[in-house]
Amino acid sequence: MDGVLAPQWFADSADTPDWERQAVSLASAAGIIEVRLPRDHFMPGDTATWADVVTVLLRMLNLKELNRL
Repeated sequence: MDGVLAPQWFADSADTPDWERQAVSLASAAGIIEVRLPRDHFMPGDTATWADVVTVLLRMLNLKELNRL
């Protein structure tokens, strides 16, 4: 990835605790996490499924591999 990632904000970012808002924003900008429906919502109170966890891990590994090139 070239340059600096632009922070991504969600419609429900006020519901996201301050301590995690920046990390969520940058992870979204990097493509590690995605918004959920309704559109532009992060849903910080939702429970992550095993599929969510595996998806995030695979995306992180993919970014690591891309940065090796």
